Amino acid sequence: MNPHRESNIRMRGRWLTIARVTWVTLVVVTVTLFAAGLVAGLGQLRAMCTGDICRHPLQLSPEQAELNQQLGLSPDFYAWYTTIIWAAFGCVFFSVGVLIFWRRPNDPMALFVSLLLLMFGASIIPVIPAIQVIQPQLRWAQDFFLLISSGSLPVFLILFPDGRFVPSWTRWLVIAWLAWE
Repeated sequence: MNPHRESNIRMRGRWLTIARVTWVTLVVVTVTLFAAGLVAGLGQLRAMCTGDICRHPLQLSPEQAELNQQLGLSPDFYAWYTTIIWAAFGCVFFSVGVLIFWRRPNDPMALFVSLLLLMFGASIIPVIPAIQVIQPQLRWAQDFFLLISSGSLPVFLILFPDGRFVPSWTRWLVIAWLAWE
C-alpha cells in the first residue's frame, strides 16, 4: 500500500453542493460570532473584575491590574494585546481551513478537516463566551462549537489521512464516541 497515494473519494453533484453550502454557512456563522466575540471580549477585558465573579475568564482582578500598572502596562494595553493574540490565533486556524477548502473542494476529508480547523479555532479561544455575557441566549453557540470541535477531533484522528476506517472496527469507536458526546 502506497502511503503517498491520494484518496480517490470525491463528491459530485447534489452531495457536493450540499456539503459546500453547509461548509460556507457554518464558516460565515463562525467568523461572524468570532468577530463579535473579539469586540465584546475587548470591552470586557478593559474593565476590572468587581466582586467575586468576573464577566470574562481572563478579566483582570484589581490586584492583577495593580501589578500590571507597576509593570507599566495599562488595562487598555492588556485588553488590546490579548485581543490581538486571539485574533491572530483564530486567523491562523481560519486561513489554514480556507486554504484546505480552496485546494481540495471535492474531497470529503478535506472539507471535514477544514471545517474542523475553523470550528476548533473558534472554540478554544474564549471569545464566544464573551458574547454570551452580553447575549445569554447565544449559549447554544458556545455549546455547538465545543460539541463540533471536541466530537470531531477523535473522528479526524481515526479517519486521517484518507477518510477511511482502518481497521474497519474503528467505525464502531466513532459511533460510540459520538453517542457519548
